[in-house]
Order: sequence, then structure tokens, then C-alpha cells
Amino acid sequence: MSVRNTLIRGLGPLYSVDTTNESQIQDCWSVTLRLITEQPMTKDVVDVQFNKQYIRAGVKGQRPIIQGEVWSLLDVDQCTWQIDEDGIVELTLQKERDVP
Repeated sequence: MSVRNTLIRGLGPLYSVDTTNESQIQDCWSVTLRLITEQPMTKDVVDVQFNKQYIRAGVKGQRPIIQGEVWSLLDVDQCTWQIDEDGIVELTLQKERDVP
């Protein structure tokens, strides 16, 4: 496994344990991360934790695929994760917007 410091524009550095097991799609307010594993994931083995400044995601009992602090605060109520039809975990992280 290789460790990579991934800069996600506007969110900051995330530390990815295995660079072959994640991909990302991003706009100015959100980012969607896809966690790709050898076997399809089920909700029983997924380990996802996030708060306003931190994210960790992977398989329970194993080193995280994605882990680290974010520079922009996350709107935790708008952050979600799901398992798609292929067993790939998709995390959608929404940045907090300043409300005047």
C-alpha cells in the first residue's frame, strides 16, 4: 500500500492509504469520493466517520482508504454515504456555506 496526500480543492489534504482504491468528482461546494475494493462492500463492513473537520472511510478492521482533516468545514447534515449497485461506497461531502 502506498500513502498519498491528496489535496481536494477547497477541502484540503486528505490522506489516502491506497491510491488505487479511491476516485473523486468535485464541484465548488461538494466532492464525491468512490471507495473501490476487491470485493463488493456491504453496510456491515463499511466504516465511515466524519465531522466538521475530519473524514475517515474504509473497511472495518482494516487501515482506512481515506483519512484526514479537511481545510473547509463540512456541513455534516448534508454529508452522506451510500453503496451503489456494484458494491462501491460513494461518499458525498458538502462544504459549509457562509450564511449572511
